[in-house]
Amino acid sequence: MTVFAFNSGFVSLDLLATVHRRSDRRIELMNNVDDLRTWADEAHLPIQQNLIPDDLDMIVELRESIYALAVAGLNAPVDESARQLLNSAAQQPSHLRQLGRDGRVITQPGDIRTFASSLARDALVVIGEHRDHVKECADEHCTTLFVDTSRGSRRRWCSMQRCGTRSKVSAHRQRLRQNAT
Repeated sequence: MTVFAFNSGFVSLDLLATVHRRSDRRIELMNNVDDLRTWADEAHLPIQQNLIPDDLDMIVELRESIYALAVAGLNAPVDESARQLLNSAAQQPSHLRQLGRDGRVITQPGDIRTFASSLARDALVVIGEHRDHVKECADEHCTTLFVDTSRGSRRRWCSMQRCGTRSKVSAHRQRLRQNAT
């Protein structure tokens, strides 16, 4: 069973984390409609309809458009087809959210277009309002993007518990090896 990470603070950036190691040996975590449904449920954006492979293809295409636009703020020009796809998806109604009697937000299930719209609208916030703070994780094997809201913009890792610890342990081991020689 695939374990998905939700570390970025933005569901659209968490969607990007369904691909690991983009830069060297791409590992796809969303391989079928069951993975898509599991991810959607874990993201608290439930999908009410039966999913087909075309639905997965549409979300993967949206994911790659969001990635292209998010990294454009880092080092590349804006991809026009990615921009158009994102804007088109955002025009659909998004998930209806309400405050429950217990004070928690309840998200009503939607269809695949509602799901895509919720992701696209979240990405518009990230790309439009946080573009200058989007960073890629400093771990050499992680390509997760996150919004750095830390004081002084000094955050280096998508997750201190995962990538930060792994990086620090690796650096510590390297120092030990150097001192042993």
